[in-house]
Amino acid sequence: MPEPLQSQKRLKTIKDAYSHTVALANIAVAQAKAGDVKGALATTKTIANTSYRTLTLARIASAQLEAGDVKGAKENIAQALVTARTIEDASSRASTLANVVVTQAEAGNVREALATANTIEDAYSRASTLANIAVAQAKAGDVNEAKETIAQVVATTQTIANTSYLTLTLARIAWAQAEAGDLKEAKKTFAKALATSKTIKGVYERNSVLASIAKVLAIMK
Repeated sequence: MPEPLQSQKRLKTIKDAYSHTVALANIAVAQAKAGDVKGALATTKTIANTSYRTLTLARIASAQLEAGDVKGAKENIAQALVTARTIEDASSRASTLANVVVTQAEAGNVREALATANTIEDAYSRASTLANIAVAQAKAGDVNEAKETIAQVVATTQTIANTSYLTLTLARIAWAQAEAGDLKEAKKTFAKALATSKTIKGVYERNSVLASIAKVLAIMK
């Protein structure tokens, strides 16, 4: 029996609402990866949580991109963006949009992705999204454009008051700079991220942030 069908049968045994939502999302993505985009979209429609429904549409679009279906991916990205804007909670809306925008950039809609990113109210989410777009631009060989986007991220850091978020953003900037071939600046920015992390007061929070930026350092090498 195909994996998506097995998962659908197991759904009946899941009582917890959150676990049920996650399972539905995973089933939809599995269907898309198996080539059943129509079935994946039908499954996605049954996801009640707007944020998860949006993220699932973006993941389906990613699967379509991997399969070479750029047109179909763009259609689902557009639907994901429309759905994301109906999320009432500002923080959830910002983080959800941030995820969709990266897929939008990967689909080749960089200009639209930048425009969408700049509509994100939260400075940290906006900066993180722009940094991810810069990475995508650099990987696509658009180095000059990537550097322009990095400059936007750097400017946005001036409005991030939370030390943990600032540290994480600086690390993302370093990653983008490294991808754009500017290793000297990347090292400087990462050193600044480490210095900023030392001002995080909570030990648990500081260690969590350090663990996150360590992953960025691993990517940079």
